[in-house]
Amino acid sequence: MSAQHQNLARKSFDDVLPLGTALSRMATTLAHAAALTDECQHHVSDLLALAQDRPDAAADLQRLDLLSQMLHGLERMLQRAADAAPDGASLDVAELIAGIGLGDLVLRIGAGDVGFAPGQAADSGDFEAF
Repeated sequence: MSAQHQNLARKSFDDVLPLGTALSRMATTLAHAAALTDECQHHVSDLLALAQDRPDAAADLQRLDLLSQMLHGLERMLQRAADAAPDGASLDVAELIAGIGLGDLVLRIGAGDVGFAPGQAADSGDFEAF
């Protein structure tokens, strides 16, 4: 993350959050990641048709569905943990998010800026396409 994004993120949230809030924000962020993989799913059948002579490629494409299921499962687990978090427990999120490279992800978790729509592109300038 650029120094500019780090400064923005540091000014946009409290370092310590109630545990339930922090876990809920993480769960919402995982739900967003799962939604992004779900949006890619409709392309998988087209790609599978092209990869029918390459079983290794077909298996790799099917892993997208597994990734989606894992993200949805982790999201549900974190949300249950958030719901069960004891009152008064807190978490220092500044330390947790220090190594996150995507500025929008830092803000989602740290500042609670979780308002997203499926298909919404990251506008942090940190996204790296391959």
